[in-house]
Amino acid sequence: MIITVSRELGAGGSEIARQVAHTLGWRVVDNELVDQIAARSGMTPDEVVDLEERAPGFLERLIRNLTKAAPEIHPAPSERVPDLEEARLVRVTETVVEEMAREGRVVLVGRAAPAVLSREQDALHVKIVA
Repeated sequence: MIITVSRELGAGGSEIARQVAHTLGWRVVDNELVDQIAARSGMTPDEVVDLEERAPGFLERLIRNLTKAAPEIHPAPSERVPDLEEARLVRVTETVVEEMAREGRVVLVGRAAPAVLSREQDALHVKIVA
């Protein structure tokens, strides 16, 4: 059995997850997810959080679409390619969440855990709203 907790900013989701895990005698995984994802992706925890939590702006979406429409346009090798980094980050995040869920008796906080584990039979998905 696993529990995933998603939350709105300021709703106290991390604290509620800790209390639930303590009451059940389970493990709670919160910021440890970011650390694991960062270690496996070669990024810093701050970079992982920034990439996961930011929405692309108009200019970035425009550049991405133009690049897709005109494949002859390629960024210089030294430039970061957001689509590739985000896709890699998604794969690493899915892997880390799935591995932690396999241990069972765990409360996973955020980091797309509800989406990654949406098909799990023994999962309870909770959203905390303030």
